[in-house]
Amino acid sequence: MTTNFFRVDYSAGLAGFALFTMANGEVRGTDVGGLNYRGKYSKDNGVIFAEVSMTIPAGTQLVTGRCPQPISFAFNLNFDESKPTQQTLDLPIGKIQVAITPLP
Repeated sequence: MTTNFFRVDYSAGLAGFALFTMANGEVRGTDVGGLNYRGKYSKDNGVIFAEVSMTIPAGTQLVTGRCPQPISFAFNLNFDESKPTQQTLDLPIGKIQVAITPLP
């Protein structure tokens, strides 16, 4: 079993970061705001394809502003498992710039 660790830096006005682990097809993560991430992933030729879900409690301060009501949603991430990548995610809470860095 191989476990991969990733740092995910994100910004949209404000900035933050999350740490993700990926093992046995499952994604787990948490960020500096206390949000938790869960999901599934697959790999093909060094590229990770992940579907990640997050639930945000009402009143949580996000990089896009304060969340007025509870919300849950899933989003997709595709990135290289061995080198840093950057992308923009268009999420229900707004557009977020994301930098994903594999950790040793």
